[in-house]
Amino acid sequence: MQNPFQLQGNWYKGNLHSHTTISDGLMIPKGLIYVYHKAGYQFLAITDHWKMTDVSEFKYGDFLVLSGIELTGGTANKYHIVGIGIDKEIAKENNKEYTLQECVSLIQNANGIAILAHPYWNGLVFNDYSNIDGIIALEVYNTGCDVEIARGYSEVHWDDILSGGKKINAIAVDDTHRAPFDILGGWVMVKAKSLTKVEIIDSLKNRLFYSSTGPDIYNIEINNKKIYVKCSPVKRIDLVSNPTLGDVLMARDGKNLTEAEFKINKCLKYIRIQIADFEGRKAWSNPFYFE
Repeated sequence: MQNPFQLQGNWYKGNLHSHTTISDGLMIPKGLIYVYHKAGYQFLAITDHWKMTDVSEFKYGDFLVLSGIELTGGTANKYHIVGIGIDKEIAKENNKEYTLQECVSLIQNANGIAILAHPYWNGLVFNDYSNIDGIIALEVYNTGCDVEIARGYSEVHWDDILSGGKKINAIAVDDTHRAPFDILGGWVMVKAKSLTKVEIIDSLKNRLFYSSTGPDIYNIEINNKKIYVKCSPVKRIDLVSNPTLGDVLMARDGKNLTEAEFKINKCLKYIRIQIADFEGRKAWSNPFYFE
């Protein structure tokens, strides 16, 4: 299992869930790309509902646009699956009620990677997604779901599936529809050799990224006895693990934390690092496993 903080490469900032006028967003693709580019992002995935945007016309030397899609399935569109890096259209059969696994398979057949969108917003529970194959990550944070109905955080859903023994990563996204209200709020930081579709997709597949709504994670080191974390100034650094285990380091007297050291309990099945600054903004590492 590779640790992105210990590998050579560059960090690239991007958003993996966004909508344009091609489906139900307010901005045209070119306008949305301009906003993210100007804000300092290095890549953006356009993921309109059941529509693949032709991104070949959007070529910038320092900005990458990825093709994507968002599929829905189940009764009343209970499941939403984001596909990143697809290379062909995915046709929807009229009146067909797709299962979650069928949505994932459609994305894989189009050579894309599948991400479970906003499980808290959809009201999903463990049995809805725990046995699905092919999902590389779920959305631990979704800006749109947060600012609209306060269901943006899906940390419990993530830990439920991890505690059940299934390995899955997590991303933070915007799910942009109505900029400026739901834009530039959540992102991924991907470690890759270069800013190309092949390298970014490969790093996403290999969990070489972390997610954030503000703070930065600079380093995570793990040996047989301890876990060491270094980050931007925050209020708390959490080691989250399987039920009844874990640890928290909290800043005292208004002082910032920039590092933490945790002992490894032999009962840990997995750990993930979660940090939060004094404004409540968070960052999440992907899990590290011990069995």
